[in-house]
Amino acid sequence: MDELKPIILGVIYKNIGENLKECLKNYGYDDELIDLVEKLVGISEECILSNEESKNNDNYALKSVFCSIKLGDKETKPKYYPIKELVVNPKTIEEIPIPKDKVKVTKEDYEKFISKFKNELKNADTVNKILTIAERYLTFLPKYDDISLYDHIKMSSAIATVLFRYYGGNIKNKDIDSNEHVFLLIGGDLSGIQDFIYTISMSGALKSLRARSSFLELMITDICLEIVDRLGLSRANIIYNGGGSFTILAQNTEDAKKILEKIRLELTQYLYEKFNGKLYLAMDWIEISGKELKEFKKGKKPLITMLKNRINERKSKRFGEIIEKDIFKFYDTTSKRDECEICKKLLTESEMKYIKEKDIYACEFCKMLFYFGTSLPKIDGFIRTKEDISLYLNQKAHLEMPFSHIYAVNVEDLKEELKHTNKKVFEGSLLLLKNSFDFSNIPEPFDVIPYIVADYAKKSEKKSKNEEEYNNDNNKEQIADFDELAENSKGAKRIGVLRADVDNLGLIFGFGLKNPSLPRIATLSRFLDYFFKGYLNTIIKHDIKEVPKIPKDNKEPNIVVVYAGGDDLFIVGAWDEVFNLAFKINEMFRKYVGENSNITISAGLGYFDEKFPISRMANTTYDRLDTAKDEGKNRIYVIERLKPKKDGFKKSHKLSYEWNEFKKLWDKYVEDEKIKLYKRLTEKSENKLSKGVIWKILTAHNMYVNNPNGIKWNYYLTYHLARHEVDEMFKDLIAIDVPKAVNKEPQEIYYIDGILKIVLFSLREGVK
Repeated sequence: MDELKPIILGVIYKNIGENLKECLKNYGYDDELIDLVEKLVGISEECILSNEESKNNDNYALKSVFCSIKLGDKETKPKYYPIKELVVNPKTIEEIPIPKDKVKVTKEDYEKFISKFKNELKNADTVNKILTIAERYLTFLPKYDDISLYDHIKMSSAIATVLFRYYGGNIKNKDIDSNEHVFLLIGGDLSGIQDFIYTISMSGALKSLRARSSFLELMITDICLEIVDRLGLSRANIIYNGGGSFTILAQNTEDAKKILEKIRLELTQYLYEKFNGKLYLAMDWIEISGKELKEFKKGKKPLITMLKNRINERKSKRFGEIIEKDIFKFYDTTSKRDECEICKKLLTESEMKYIKEKDIYACEFCKMLFYFGTSLPKIDGFIRTKEDISLYLNQKAHLEMPFSHIYAVNVEDLKEELKHTNKKVFEGSLLLLKNSFDFSNIPEPFDVIPYIVADYAKKSEKKSKNEEEYNNDNNKEQIADFDELAENSKGAKRIGVLRADVDNLGLIFGFGLKNPSLPRIATLSRFLDYFFKGYLNTIIKHDIKEVPKIPKDNKEPNIVVVYAGGDDLFIVGAWDEVFNLAFKINEMFRKYVGENSNITISAGLGYFDEKFPISRMANTTYDRLDTAKDEGKNRIYVIERLKPKKDGFKKSHKLSYEWNEFKKLWDKYVEDEKIKLYKRLTEKSENKLSKGVIWKILTAHNMYVNNPNGIKWNYYLTYHLARHEVDEMFKDLIAIDVPKAVNKEPQEIYYIDGILKIVLFSLREGVK
């Protein structure tokens, strides 16, 4: 990768206004190489810049790329970021980058920050470190309008290195044809994730869930790194990696395609043999020209859409790669009479592995994941190596990946190990540094890249029956499991599960940007990924005002992030805190995307007994998320509800709520001083409201659902509210909106059950 270093440095110096030749001479590169780099950089800049790009020369602030998204007729007011370093996992909610209406950044501010970046660049001796420093300092500097300078540099570097691999040194004397198919756009998408993660037993379930989720994320990273390594490219060529999928830019040569086919075959064999066909990665590519790359479409078809279609075709021929090669194996399970106590895989007696800490027998893979999951709460990152170096690291937290070995490590422990180990053992190793861009504390000989992950997990406070075991540092760092999270819930002792993802993501990337250039797509992908990976921990830890919440005093959130990245998340915890968190996430997402109504999220919530099967928790909340999307998107399925069965009412009466719709109802009935529902139900005074009133309202709600055309529910509710002298308080529930009734639209009584059920749920002390 060292031969790529001058190319990437050349792209950087060209884009920060420096003399490329002089800067590269200072690194000791000869004139012939510098001339080659200058040619590569010049062509890459032509391939990447659209004629429509513009920049406000009076203001050096980066416009939010989210404000450029438009799916309908509604324009979004542009918002901007101040110049700042990129920080993930910030300590305060205010540090999350929220674009503002008016941000003024002068040329002097811009140049001062560039100067700071140049000083830091002197400390980077590898391509990975160069890119890491660039991401840290150049993310919030603009190249053009809403394109981050970092993403422009990264994509220009990707193109320049592809040109170098395609043409070699011959490019210096060659006229480039923009219609020549120089590039490959490679995509991969993993299927079977749901079954792989959630089909496990309840024994140490959360630890296993997190370990499985981490394994998949690391596996996709391993695949991406292997592809760019074998093709002689760099991390700059990875356009996107998250949520079980990736996109890479590479050279369209016969050798490159042979390498990709070999990787695909090796990967398919690995997944089939390791997981009995449960996991499959569909990987394919399309050939594109410089002109098509610049416009990011072929004719009128977006490249992203074309690539996705190609991948979907391969998914339809699942494991076709090994069937075609006649190396497909059918596994005989008749001799397997035992099963893994975690994943339920059938095993022979010799395949059973004992996990002493849990006193259970498991398959080798689940045992490996058990120790890996145990280490996750207290690590600084992961080492990726080609060789098995377990003996030198003195630990069990080790994963065998398709193309490498991954070790969970703590930096200080690693420094100690290096005192007693020959450094040559670690040469060529890559450290994936968790949630940091600062590699100043990383010992030699490790190369470094940032690895951003949302990994918040409530630490267990349960004492082990064995005091000696409890006092062990390893045990103290363990995360709370379902029983402890349920016990820490307010009211009903239930587990809350939240699933959420971004609405219309395919449309946004395919058609949402007026000018979908490669760096703009990269900026959008990265900023979106960082909301779920880089800022979620902070959102969990901090309070946000003006969102629906159940009041509660606790030092640490009773939340565990099972998975978050790409555009979606899966979170469990104490049910009341998961309910609160859903609205916190949506509130911050609205601000994060500049209040653009074209980009929204939907969510599904579920509340379960701690012993409820994990797979059914996952399926139930997945179905509820689907319902929220089917009913119009930008919605949340809060709690199980009923809807009218009569024709004409089904479509207008929805099970989910629009986020703002629920918030307004919550503010009106729970927060507003006139009602203060939660307070009146819990206080001991003459203003105390009887739970019986709430049950009467819910009964009236059910009567309305059963016969929305009728009026019996109204008579019933009017009578009981008057009897309890609260008819004025709940007058809007009694009122009938005649135009809505004529149009078969819901009355307010239809919406109230979601609010009341949540409040009652929080008052069911000690009930499971």
